[in-house]
Amino acid sequence: MKLLIAKFFRVVFKIPVLKPMFFGFHQRVFKPYNLFKNLVCEVEHDGLKLKLKIDDWIQEKIYFTGEYEKAELNVLRQYLKKGGVFLDVGANLGWYSLHASKMVGENGKIISFEPFSTNYSALKTHVSINSIHNIVVERKAVGNALGTLTMYNDEQEGNLGMVTAKFVENAKKELVDVITIDNYVEQHTLRTVNFIKIDTEGFELATLEGMRKTLQNFSPKILIEILDDVAGEDNYQKVHEFLYDLGYHKFYISDEGIISSAPTCIHRKNYLFIKEKL
Repeated sequence: MKLLIAKFFRVVFKIPVLKPMFFGFHQRVFKPYNLFKNLVCEVEHDGLKLKLKIDDWIQEKIYFTGEYEKAELNVLRQYLKKGGVFLDVGANLGWYSLHASKMVGENGKIISFEPFSTNYSALKTHVSINSIHNIVVERKAVGNALGTLTMYNDEQEGNLGMVTAKFVENAKKELVDVITIDNYVEQHTLRTVNFIKIDTEGFELATLEGMRKTLQNFSPKILIEILDDVAGEDNYQKVHEFLYDLGYHKFYISDEGIISSAPTCIHRKNYLFIKEKL
């Protein structure tokens, strides 16, 4: 029955005029009633095979609308070219990595870092079922020093994209290994890095601090989510100052994926940092 209901709503939300209603249904029906608890659906999207656990917010949105952070992916397409090297820090189920894999082609390389076991498993599955050979998957957290870190997942939230290093009471927790990007680049003799996506749920500054040399040497474009509500009110300012000191300029992203130096979409927490001025 769950599957039939899911398939029905998937058809409904494919109708353009009804697609904007999805979030309201998620908030008022799907999430409160756990309508799709433990339901896994296999679909194809843009030539990619996906195995989606649709009681999770990100995977639910992809299943019903065929979209997730569409504007940001449009930005990625503008800057990531064939043969490029893309680092996906906080890869989750692999949404960015899978799309980036097609952008860089067989001569390019994707390195996906995802420490949390559930997300890591989904990421590995997606690489496998799509027979992708240019993605390297690393079960590592990325920070400013080598070591270990306890990560928390509040299962009541129903959002595996919110796994965080910040303490959450009564949450599922895992101890994970932490590396730095600078150390990884040196160990694996990477000769360039073209683009880095960072989604580390409040751990952004530490992530950046551990890649200082990489940013200085290669000047990659950076797509980063910055969350003050997780890391503290000054997190945004600290991240901005760190990147500004390295010669980066901040750009906002519109709903269409157009970048500008002036705010265009107040709800979006993802920003593009590049060293060139527009």
